[in-house]
Amino acid sequence: MLKSYLLVALRMLRRRPGTAAINVVGLAVGLGCCLLIGLFVRDEWSYDRFHEKADRLFFVARSDVFGGERSTGTATPLPLARALEADLAGVEKAATTWGRSVPIGRPGEETEYGVLFADSTFFEMFTFPLVRGDAATALDEPNAAVISASMARALFGEADPLGQTLETDVSDEPTPLTVTGVMADPPRTSYFAFDAVVSLGALREAGFSDDWRASMYQTFALLAPGTSEDAVRGGLDALVDTHLGEDSETRYELVPLTDLYLSDLTPDDGFHGSTRYLLIFGSIALFILLVAVINYMNLATARAAQRVREVGVRKTLGATRGAVARQFLVEAVLVTAAALALGVVLAGLALPLFNGVFEKELSLSVVWTPGALLVGVALVVGVGLAAGSYPALYLSGFRPTRLLQHEAGGRGGAARLRRALVVMQFGVTIVLLVATAVVYRQLRFVQERDLGFAGEQVLWLRFADDAMANNHEAVKQVALAIPGVEHATAGDGVPGHYGKQYGFAPNPDEPDREVAVYTIQGDADYLETLGINLVAGRALDAGRPADETGAFLLNETAANLLAEDTGVGRTLVGMKPEGNEVVGIVHDYHFRSLREPIAPLLLRIREPGERPWPDYSALLVRFRPEQARRVTAGLADVWAQFGAAKPPDIEFLDDTFAEMYATDRRLGQVFGVFAGVAVVIACLGLLGLAAFAAEQRTKEIGIRKVLGASVANLVALLSREFLWLVLAAFAVAVPLAWLGMSRWLDGFAYRIALGPGLFLGAGAAALLLALATVGWQALRAATADPVRSLRHE
Repeated sequence: MLKSYLLVALRMLRRRPGTAAINVVGLAVGLGCCLLIGLFVRDEWSYDRFHEKADRLFFVARSDVFGGERSTGTATPLPLARALEADLAGVEKAATTWGRSVPIGRPGEETEYGVLFADSTFFEMFTFPLVRGDAATALDEPNAAVISASMARALFGEADPLGQTLETDVSDEPTPLTVTGVMADPPRTSYFAFDAVVSLGALREAGFSDDWRASMYQTFALLAPGTSEDAVRGGLDALVDTHLGEDSETRYELVPLTDLYLSDLTPDDGFHGSTRYLLIFGSIALFILLVAVINYMNLATARAAQRVREVGVRKTLGATRGAVARQFLVEAVLVTAAALALGVVLAGLALPLFNGVFEKELSLSVVWTPGALLVGVALVVGVGLAAGSYPALYLSGFRPTRLLQHEAGGRGGAARLRRALVVMQFGVTIVLLVATAVVYRQLRFVQERDLGFAGEQVLWLRFADDAMANNHEAVKQVALAIPGVEHATAGDGVPGHYGKQYGFAPNPDEPDREVAVYTIQGDADYLETLGINLVAGRALDAGRPADETGAFLLNETAANLLAEDTGVGRTLVGMKPEGNEVVGIVHDYHFRSLREPIAPLLLRIREPGERPWPDYSALLVRFRPEQARRVTAGLADVWAQFGAAKPPDIEFLDDTFAEMYATDRRLGQVFGVFAGVAVVIACLGLLGLAAFAAEQRTKEIGIRKVLGASVANLVALLSREFLWLVLAAFAVAVPLAWLGMSRWLDGFAYRIALGPGLFLGAGAAALLLALATVGWQALRAATADPVRSLRHE
């Protein structure tokens, strides 16, 4: 029976190659898009699921009340892990980690590598297998190091790395390390990114704080088998009461390791690490597939008139309704199978471009695994049944006598369904076109907005080491001597990279009512170099001893927020510094992404008190644009002059801000590509429907031409219905597009208005594409020989 179904199905596909091609290509493009997005979603979802004990591994997050609001972060104190093991019965093991990119290598040959400082329990908890050495003891000694296989090859070639000596910089003096193990390169789908794991004892010996109030590490817990999260959570509050005091606002929370990568605790990196993008792209893929399935259903029901007599004969000869329905479903499944094969080919061709946009290293090799093949079979059957269900039920439900007398199918319910499906198709297309236009319009808006400082022709570079940073004034003076350099300044941050916040109390009588304020340190030339304007008061002056640590500037937002009368001459009470004087107010400028409103900001020359780290971390230079090459070459020479081991990484400040919107730019590209795909699929379907409509009305067209109808009149006659459907799709799509893009724009504090022009433009584009598609087919029918049209059967 199945063989008979297949033979009939193949015969019918050969008889209608045009319709079959449209169905196969449309479904192939939809399935190819689903395959690519599926690879992306699978890759994102697989992070940290390779650990053998993944179901029992948890990250310990820390939340605190700051600036009147509770916020959760990843930083925890060093002694927390040992306390978890000692005081909580449900915790089998715990580990502290601290990841940094630091110079490490053979003595005198240090290179920047990603280093993870970790407890000796690290390799017992996490599955990073060692190819050399003993995982149980590899980190027992304070200065032990386990390096990746790639790092071992780079440093030692084919020589045995075990027992070799390395050096790293975790304090003022080089720290010697002994290689005790070599591990396989960590999987790409791991929360941890490192080239070497160094015993945490190296930090303790370097004098790093072991205080409960110094949170700068990350803590992980392995629960005992059968232990519930709730049983451990209660003990975490008791730990806080014991070690931080019962009045502490600090709380610790357990987050499953497999959820950490996609949680709010980890910053989004492009499209990576965000459930929001998984939902967006997953929805787009399903919409594209829906558009392709609609094509099949539309064309199948439209061609019903050519199958009615065949079905009538079958039913007259005794075929049941189920047998007829199965015939159509087998045809749909066969088309879907061919489409899936073509879709895999198309996905393979598009994969390099897809990897570039999504910054992934995805491969189609996963398609040939048993699990993926089962999913493929299920997809073929599922999509085939969905696409062929209505045609099968529609045709198999007629009585034989009606079928044998039926001459013009496609009226009534089937016609209404086709119209509804065309509206749905073009509705999806218009939504994607609007989304593309909104993303690009918003990006142009943020790129052209005045940031409040002069960011053009400014470059910045980090000091090579602490010695250079502590000698920042000498470095700056040498840099100022480079031809083309107009201004230079040293600071501990640049716009786009301000990270420190302190709490300040605007009223000395209410020291507990604090406001979170960003703070930035910059020398006396900071304002002039960046072109930041004063609103009131004066700039900081290095020539005044009191200004070095006893004065600061506020931006307008901070001045307005801290107190109504805060201004020049006012002192504020805060954590650091206490009681310093406001000597000036600077104009508000955007030092963060335009996704966020301008925040309160404090500028000062340096922080009071002795600190183990330098005051400044970066040099900023304003240059004449025609001297850009000369300036960058000169700065490389300055770095070499001050003993830097390698040339500096120089970044232009406007590029720093542009990088903040790199993900949004790629999102616009993705919307644009998928909108184009949806347009192609929808127009293919419209082309097939227009050809069918023209074929149905062949005699009518011939009679009209004989009676004097012009080509323009005939084209308008054949196109009118489809254009009305596109207009209906526009009416449906506008509110959906407005709702979706309003929510996306809510992520920007400064945004464009969703004016009617955006929607009208997308609707006009869809209308023109539909007109071109239908008009071409209508023109062919209208210019055909009327004699042949009148003889048409």
